[in-house]
Amino acid sequence: MLQQRQKNLGNIYYDTPDFLLRRHDIGLRVRRYDDVYVQTLKTAGRVVAGLHQRPEYNAELDSPVPDLSLIPADAWPDGLDVNALSQRINPLFSTDFERQQWLLAMPDSSQVELAFDSGEVTTDAGGYDPICEVELELKSGQTDALFVLARELAENGGLRLGNLSKAARGYRLATGYEGDPVKPLTMVDVNDRLSVEQSFVHALEHALEHWHYHEQIYVERPEQEAIFEICNAVSLIRQALVLFGGLIPRRASALLRQELQWLEGELSWVYEARAIERLLDDKGYFLRKLSTQKPLMAKLKARYEALPERAEVLELLHASRYCNLLLDLSRWILTRGWQPFLDDKAREKLAEPLRQFANRSLAQSWKSCCLCLHWVMSWIASVIWISSRA
Repeated sequence: MLQQRQKNLGNIYYDTPDFLLRRHDIGLRVRRYDDVYVQTLKTAGRVVAGLHQRPEYNAELDSPVPDLSLIPADAWPDGLDVNALSQRINPLFSTDFERQQWLLAMPDSSQVELAFDSGEVTTDAGGYDPICEVELELKSGQTDALFVLARELAENGGLRLGNLSKAARGYRLATGYEGDPVKPLTMVDVNDRLSVEQSFVHALEHALEHWHYHEQIYVERPEQEAIFEICNAVSLIRQALVLFGGLIPRRASALLRQELQWLEGELSWVYEARAIERLLDDKGYFLRKLSTQKPLMAKLKARYEALPERAEVLELLHASRYCNLLLDLSRWILTRGWQPFLDDKAREKLAEPLRQFANRSLAQSWKSCCLCLHWVMSWIASVIWISSRA
């Protein structure tokens, strides 16, 4: 440990009455500690399994009132009138918490700041949400150091990768948030300008985002369909590994595939639950004509009640193995963990345009289909010939 400190932080977040900044995925806050005020603007970035990458711009102030003139012009979206914005912003919510910080030296010489925050998010209207979270920030060195430390922290369980910042939670309070809807898994949006590797990464990130979105929903409320969508996301990841398996060796993803298979087994009950719900729907409509309807319905209800309860699922979502799976998958994507397993030929093919890969895969699939059809027809012909001789 290189350094340790503790401080109390008060933050006021600002936006316009119509949430213009939020609609541009921009966060504006003024933080106070001791007698110092610091204005911070955070712009759109990316989040992968709890790892936030967002550009930010800081400036010291003399008061908690923002001064947008201190923010570089290129930090704002094109066409945004900053002068008009300055006249419209107002305090929206506050986050007040005690922060304990440790600056850590990692084995690879990277430096990571670990912060434990405990406090609350509040609004003037009485909104309240507790804060109890750990944040890791890379101060110098390699991103990989974050995952090494996160894995150590998750080793004893009880932690979950967060996908919501304090600002996002504050906006939920300020806007009367009632919960995100469950969404079906959509097609991966790719185009022929992407390389094969970029398309592969895009598919994995699409699935991971869907997974984390629905994990948050289930943590907030007992929505069984959210677990079903997590299963769909895991299936998409496994399908992507199969689809690109001709270029990425199986040994590159062996541990991930093993852990994904474990998680599928842990969540397989959701398919049984959905099947039982359909059978019992409308007071046993599907079973009405069976003479054993009532005993069968009783057994189905008993089986349904024996399936994992919400507390057991939440325990899984906070388990070390589950957390480490998400960490390892995110790490594998961000660091391109398959690259060390590739030869030059595979790297060249991964760099090809997606259309070229798609055309080649389609041709190979058609050839395999034709060979299979030829074998079936030959088998049918031989059976007919044997039958005719008999």
